[in-house]
Amino acid sequence: MPLSTTLNGRLNAFFNLRNFVDVLTSLPKPQTPMTDLLFPQSKRKQKTSPYIAVSDVKSETGAVPVILRGTKSYAVGQGTKKAELIEVQPLTMSSFISGADLNNLIALGDVDNIKAKLVEITENLRDRTAVSTEVLVCQSLSGKIEYPASREGGGTDAYVVEIGKSVAMSAANLGPAATSLGDLQKALEGQFVEQQKTGCASDVRFLTGSDVYGKIVELITKASGNVPVQWTDYGCILFGKYKIMPLSNTYTLPGASSATAVIDAKYIQTVDLANTGKMFYAALDELDARLRPLPFWATHIPSRDPSGVKILSSSKPLPAFAVSKSVTRKYL
Repeated sequence: MPLSTTLNGRLNAFFNLRNFVDVLTSLPKPQTPMTDLLFPQSKRKQKTSPYIAVSDVKSETGAVPVILRGTKSYAVGQGTKKAELIEVQPLTMSSFISGADLNNLIALGDVDNIKAKLVEITENLRDRTAVSTEVLVCQSLSGKIEYPASREGGGTDAYVVEIGKSVAMSAANLGPAATSLGDLQKALEGQFVEQQKTGCASDVRFLTGSDVYGKIVELITKASGNVPVQWTDYGCILFGKYKIMPLSNTYTLPGASSATAVIDAKYIQTVDLANTGKMFYAALDELDARLRPLPFWATHIPSRDPSGVKILSSSKPLPAFAVSKSVTRKYL
């Protein structure tokens, strides 16, 4: 069943750039705790090209990114004007609405429900894109992004970019032999000093694996006298200096059967929240979006077999986390 002229008009009006941005603005914000922590709005940069300059990434991460698989880097220009560019791969999602369902709504004059259906699908695609972006951000803490990407002609390949390596310290010993807050303070201070050596220590946060945090709480609760701890909404502050944030978050890649911990349960990774890098958004290959670097965009494509409309979304994020200005240490 072909789509009616009225329906095509409704779809075109909905996916008009100005209207679509208004729809996105009206939607409730998705839950993206790691993206918000590492890349608040002030650290999100929209680029007017589908490519990100390697020099831009290096200036944020302190390291030259290495393109491993699934995308390309290009050298452009000559001599002193030569620059290397990274082609950012899109996160693409889709949803389908049958033509019969839509034309039935048109026949009933149910215009409001057509818009409501499109808003519902848009929110679903936006949320799925936000989840995928959150996975990339979580991976960026390790210095390596690895995500399944669609290939031209069908199939998938791994999209892999190595953005650097964190400073790795020798292991601390907070096992059974560590029985006092003094032992804990000594280990934390050693990592704090190493973080200072990176040149980024304005707002140091200790992202703490679940087992290590359990050990810290154990030492606090067993300590006698006045314990120098202040409990906060994100965890606690010890000795008025060390901001401890438990991080038991996990992520699961599409097609994977098991989850991966963002921070290993036995490790602590320090980051400077004032110097986390940048979340880059590359320009989309979408004429309807006027090739802009929007964090999220969707458009519609009529389908004949089966008859209906496919809603396609796209986003091109590249989280350039300043991993070389971060310190990891095993505690247990």
